[in-house]
Amino acid sequence: MLSGGPFAIKRLSFTAIRCRLQAFASETAAPQQVNTHYRRQRARQHDRSYKSACPFTVHRTASDNLPVYVIKRKNRPWALLSEMFHQFYCHPICPHLYAFLDVLTKGNEDVTVIKKIRGDPEAFRKEIEFLCQTRASYGKSGFLQIEVGWLSSQLEKLTNQEALGPAWLAEFHQWHKEQLAVLQEALEGGRVTAIPSDVKEGLDFYISQFEDGQSVSEEEFYIDKELYSQLLAPPEAAPEPAPYERRVATEEELQVVQQLKDWKDATPQGLLKVKKIMEANDGSAEVQESGLTRLGGLLADSKGSGSAVPAGCGLTPAALCPVVMEVMSRFPRDAKVQRVACSVLRGIVVTDGGCTVVADVGGAARAVEAMKAHLVDVEVCRMGAAVLYAMVQKTDPASPERLLMRTTKAHQVLAEVLQYHPTDQKLDRACREHVKVDSWGSPARRATADATCSAQFLQVQAQARSPTSHPWPHFRGPQGQRSGATPEKWTNHTLKWSYHNPKGQYHNLHAGGPVIDQDENLYQMTSKGLFALNSSGHVLWHYETPGRSNNEVTLAGDYLLGSSKAGNAFAVHRRTGKEVWVTNLAPDAGGDCGYPAASEGVFVVGAVSGRHPPMPGGNERVFGLDVKKGTKLWEYKTDVPVWNLTPLFPGDGSTVLMDFAGGLYKLNLTTGAELWKTLPGCCRSSFSDGGAGLGPKNHLVYTCSNFGQNFGMEGTTGIVRAFFLSNGTEKWYKMTTMPCNTYPSVGHIANVDPLAVVVAPGSFMTGENRHGEVLALDAHTGDQLWRHLVKPYSGLLGMAAGDAEGTAVRLKEHISPQCVPAHWSAPMIDGNGMVIVGRSDGSMYKVYGPESGFKGARSKNVTVDSGTVAEEIHLGSAFLHGALAAAPGIFAISSCDTRWSLAKRRFGNPSSHEYVT
Repeated sequence: MLSGGPFAIKRLSFTAIRCRLQAFASETAAPQQVNTHYRRQRARQHDRSYKSACPFTVHRTASDNLPVYVIKRKNRPWALLSEMFHQFYCHPICPHLYAFLDVLTKGNEDVTVIKKIRGDPEAFRKEIEFLCQTRASYGKSGFLQIEVGWLSSQLEKLTNQEALGPAWLAEFHQWHKEQLAVLQEALEGGRVTAIPSDVKEGLDFYISQFEDGQSVSEEEFYIDKELYSQLLAPPEAAPEPAPYERRVATEEELQVVQQLKDWKDATPQGLLKVKKIMEANDGSAEVQESGLTRLGGLLADSKGSGSAVPAGCGLTPAALCPVVMEVMSRFPRDAKVQRVACSVLRGIVVTDGGCTVVADVGGAARAVEAMKAHLVDVEVCRMGAAVLYAMVQKTDPASPERLLMRTTKAHQVLAEVLQYHPTDQKLDRACREHVKVDSWGSPARRATADATCSAQFLQVQAQARSPTSHPWPHFRGPQGQRSGATPEKWTNHTLKWSYHNPKGQYHNLHAGGPVIDQDENLYQMTSKGLFALNSSGHVLWHYETPGRSNNEVTLAGDYLLGSSKAGNAFAVHRRTGKEVWVTNLAPDAGGDCGYPAASEGVFVVGAVSGRHPPMPGGNERVFGLDVKKGTKLWEYKTDVPVWNLTPLFPGDGSTVLMDFAGGLYKLNLTTGAELWKTLPGCCRSSFSDGGAGLGPKNHLVYTCSNFGQNFGMEGTTGIVRAFFLSNGTEKWYKMTTMPCNTYPSVGHIANVDPLAVVVAPGSFMTGENRHGEVLALDAHTGDQLWRHLVKPYSGLLGMAAGDAEGTAVRLKEHISPQCVPAHWSAPMIDGNGMVIVGRSDGSMYKVYGPESGFKGARSKNVTVDSGTVAEEIHLGSAFLHGALAAAPGIFAISSCDTRWSLAKRRFGNPSSHEYVT
């Protein structure tokens, strides 16, 4: 596919459709009509929902005993779709689908069949939007016309409301009208190609506040000034790869290079000897390049004019692939090594049986990574594209190898390659041929593909489709959400890799957890600096922070932002690890594990170590810095210090903070001016390691703190509160029987109707028999939905798992001797409504919810307590609040000393790597 999406598109006659359907129809379907009105939750007034009419009626009918689906709209052509499409009938994709079908079928007798290969509604929406752009009839008709029409209708609604509403409404509506006018201009000019569904839903909700005769007060009115920020942000040019200088080879290594150049033994024993020579010189890029060059030459010589490896030759695909992959992973920044390695991979692909081996070991992904890392090197790009093209030529569209290739996002990288090398004819041909064959699957489609896959076209598409946001830029989730929920489903994932310091598990300490960028790279702060790792677990770069840091970093565009205990804030470029700026804010900062974050160009961070009795530590002051320059914009002093500072951004030009006694502050994000603060009188002498979280568009902020004069110890109580974002007024509170020392997560959980807020009360790890639980409450009322108790934990010497065991080792490493986490990490709600949370006993807990709704298998790890079903997975050491992160196809976990990456199930086996961190 042109966009690398999950669908294969073909134009077929009715006769061809009938033949295709017969191939996979196994049963006769009884006639049944399905209404396609789809529901979406409106986050206001006790989770009231409404139906928004979909412009289609979907009929499931029987035609010649073949189950088919028909989508109809008045005065419009019919479209016939495969049976596999029916799961999307209630998804908001319908308007996008219709525009696509209208453009493709207008004036043609044939129809479009969309055969689902693997399903993801959001990916499907993007595929439809992208394919609409590839049609010559796109222009200002079809999909674009619908988008512009939607904008016009929203402008009309705003104008009508403005005329009938109160005076204060005019200012807010005028701002949205200005943004919509800019958006319409961007659509018509081609800078924006489609309006995302979240923008449409956000504007629908904004307008609904004064819809149907209903109204809210000015204080309760929700503006959402972040709604258009990412959509209208100018695309940033991709920076050049990090500079790299190969180490000069020694005299001994040059002798080895000459030995490899003269090598002629291609038997299995000869290959084994070459591998040993390369392993003995694994630090020399010169030796590795020479070894791969000679192995590639021997492979070509052994095959001659054929494609099979002769008997007795040891250079089989299964034997050669691991050598190539190991060298590519060891020298990812060496362009010469990557170029030669890609050349050898292509030679393996065209060998009998080689394509399957290359696909299974991740060769396609490695070629894509090589091109991505060396975009400016035309030779690397040529060889990488040649690998992909050879794999396309050797496989069928529905083969497992082709499915694996589609997970590499090769089309995005090829578009970037052509952007850097628009005049290279060899490269242009390889890229275009890869796109055409892989997308259309038929030579008959190549004439059309030629018109849409030129270098110029792909350059435009690379810019138009360039992501402007990261899937997990901060420990509570995507920008503007901060609710601790993810659409990813844990049950679809399996371990891909895990690692810790090669000296041993306890030779380093993590700060918080990972953040994930749009390229699926992970960034982790540790006691030994900041590390960048790619999706395969290989270190890309390392940055020595200006002072030791115990805070998780955050992503803002191409910058990684963080702070240190020396009172410094800093920014580094995510692609290169190069320092952009450093700003000293104070002589020191708290040693707690903070989670500073950025929004709308402002980085919110804490400094000035707290000296508030009886709990020293945390930060007494909060600063707002310019993301690009690091200059100080404002400074604010809280009533008591903030602990584990976690700024929240509601999207109305403000930021919300919580101090360690449960006090809330709402500040103007640009100036730092106080908008309101709420300091609950019951608890100003308490202390909690917990924090706050935003509800998804329900105008509430939730806090988890402790009651009275409690400090989170065993036998004391906690309190969960909900406050209105508009004025800080408390909506409800719920006492917990255990201390509340974690963060609330807000989302929809399994087998429960109302929106839920999930917390994990539990005492600090300071003794034996520490009790803990996971608690789900109604987000609108605070009523308990379910409660899951866990067994009391008694760690070695009364410490969290891994702390006592690692103390001596860490003292020798001159880092903090203990991790000292709270009882639980911050919980996460996954796409199945399952609650995932790490505990200080070293186990990850998956709480499935009420037993009455549980339909899974009862393995030995699955337990039932208090009417809820949960599973415990022991991983080793304890977890900090930011332990969990998620992105499309990825779950990442960090304990105090080890990291894991889980990926959607693929072919092949999970691997384990260890790197210096």
